[in-house]
Formats: sequence, structure tokens, C-alpha cells
Amino acid sequence: MKVKIALILAIVLGWGSAAYADLVMSFDEVFKNPRLLMDQKQIYIWDNNLKKIYIYSRYDAKLVKVVGGPGGGPGELQHLGHVTLFEENIHVCNYPRLSIFTKTGKLKKTIKGPTDAFQLLPFGDYYIGKKNPPPLKDKRKSRQIFTLYDSQLDEIRDFFEVEHRSYMIRKRPKMETLWARPHVKPVAYKDKLFIGSPEKRFFFAVFDPKGDKLYEIDRPFQKIKITPQRQQQYIDDIVKRATTVWWQAIKRRTTITFPNYFPAYADFFIENDNLYVFTYPIGPNFDLLTLDLHGNLKSKQSFTNDNAAYRIKFQDGHFHNGNYYYLHDNPNTETWQLHTLPLTTPQTTTLQSLLKILKQVFGHTRQASTPDSQRKKRDAEIKK
Repeated sequence: MKVKIALILAIVLGWGSAAYADLVMSFDEVFKNPRLLMDQKQIYIWDNNLKKIYIYSRYDAKLVKVVGGPGGGPGELQHLGHVTLFEENIHVCNYPRLSIFTKTGKLKKTIKGPTDAFQLLPFGDYYIGKKNPPPLKDKRKSRQIFTLYDSQLDEIRDFFEVEHRSYMIRKRPKMETLWARPHVKPVAYKDKLFIGSPEKRFFFAVFDPKGDKLYEIDRPFQKIKITPQRQQQYIDDIVKRATTVWWQAIKRRTTITFPNYFPAYADFFIENDNLYVFTYPIGPNFDLLTLDLHGNLKSKQSFTNDNAAYRIKFQDGHFHNGNYYYLHDNPNTETWQLHTLPLTTPQTTTLQSLLKILKQVFGHTRQASTPDSQRKKRDAEIKK
């Protein structure tokens, strides 16, 4: 009964109100490098280290299905380059193949993919591939090329190229790695493809399903210099979440470098005909810009949330129904937890309407708990 009440509260409040948001659920499974997706009914956690996709119900937090496992056989996964929810299927860029599963976890088909594309994004009747071409003579620079493929992953043409500072440069005795790097990201929304490239500009290129450019978004933004103090803050923020073994290996094998300035933005999502853009977090602080699909500013909100800011930097979270969801490895409980940060103005749900819903469902009402106790009770019951 308590589990049902907790989950009804979460669903009614959209997992995004200020009172009951933050901790949504804890997981019994142990992840290593999880990434997050969700839709209206399910949560999908994919882990390239484990070569698996975990599917959970949003309504009762139960594990529905585990997809994949290391290997090259039918339904097995070798490399999860990218996972996308498209229509009623899960598209897995299982390099060098594309594996398509139903949302219930059943393998639908496997298509042999291109050997040079590390990301494949379904877009209408086509696929968009992102690939790294041969290195340039100047090792400090790299390129990413976006390519249009047909439904059988036969290449049609390259249609867009982004040049940026190299993320890694092989040197002896240590490899040089770039931190606070810009992430070049494609997002398909309805009949448009948005490619964000934030290294030096607040820039998006927008294409139609055939790879023809429709327009560009190029907004002014405030450049923030990465001072030595901010470099150290950035490193400290990562080290406090990392294992000692990992950090010692990083120091032994790599030389850490930073660009002169932070990228123009860290991540973006598109929902309800709005372009939601996260500025690059400085410590725990970041802004959310709400733009229309042509880049015109509609609103700006400021937030302070240490764990959400960390996930935004690495594009590890998911934006859904006006909330930002992210996974957090809680060292105190030694469990992975799903948290949410309400970003857009939530729909207000009065206590009277909430009690009315509970009465209709259970035939009686319960006294509302305080926000902190409600979260603790819900977490404890879900873990059972």
C-alpha cells in the first residue's frame, strides 16, 4: 500500500514538483558507466562497460528487462556507441552494426552498419551517422563529419563537417587530453535535425531529412575564461566522484589540458517546440535558456545543483516533460539513484486535489508527510 501511495504521488506530481522531486528511485543493479533515456512509461539505462540496456517501469520501479550482454551473437552487444528511442523501438549503434529492439526488449533486426560511424541516429526514413575522418596534419585539430544513410545504412552523402580542437593527442610518455571539451551533438525533432557545435560560438545548424541546410542559429553569448582556479575547481569536482585507482591512472597516463574558454553551452534538448539549452556549469551554477526553434530567447532561469551540473557537463542526463533527470552514484548507500531537477514551471497540484485522487484510488486518505520524510519513505519502499 505504501509503495502504491508513493508511486501515485510521483506520477501525479510529474516527478518534477519542488516538494516531492529530487530522489525518484534507487536501483539494486550495479552500473559502471550508465547513461539515461526515458519515455512516458519506461526508463532505459544503457551501460557500455557492461554491454547491457536495463529497462524499468516508471510506475512501479520494477526491472522489466535486461537487453544485451557482451558478445557478437544475436541480441548481444559489442559496443554501445549510441542508443536512441525512435517510435516504438530502441535503436542501438552496436558498432559495427545497428541493432533494433522493441521497447519490451525483443530483438527486431540487425543491420550491418558502416565501419567508420560511431553514432547512428534515426531520422524519418534515413539515418544520420557521425564519424571521425583521418586525422589532420595539425594534430591539435580534429573533424567530425555527419553523413546521410538510407534505411539499410547504405551511404548517400556527407552533408556537414565540424572542426574542433582535438580531444586527445597521442604523445610520449603521456597522452594529452582535453577537459571542459565542447560536445558536438545531433538531435532529430519532427522534420528537422539540429546539430549543436559550441566550441567558439553559440551555434546550431538545422537540416531537413535529406541533409539540406535550412538555417543556422548563431546567438551572442558571454565568453568565460578558464582561469587556473577554475581549472582546479573542475578537476576537484571530478576527483571527488572518482575512485582512487582511476585518478591515479589518469595522472600516470595523461597530461590534462584545458581550452582558453568554456564552451558556449554544455547540452541541449528539444521538446514541445522549444530548444532548451544549458549553459556550461561553473561549479554548481548554470542557466537554462528556453529558445524557440529559430533561436529567439523566450526565458532564462538560473540554478544551483552540484550533481546536476556535473551530469550536464558530460551530457549524461535526460530532459523530459520539463524536468532534468540524472543518475547519481550515492557513496553513502552504495547504490545508483535516479534524481530529477524541475526546470520549467511545474503544474500546481493542490493538497485537496491530491487527497481526492488518493481517496478515489484507495477508498481513504492519508495525512500528507513532510517532503523529507516522504522522499525517505518512498525510497525505502521502492528498494524493497
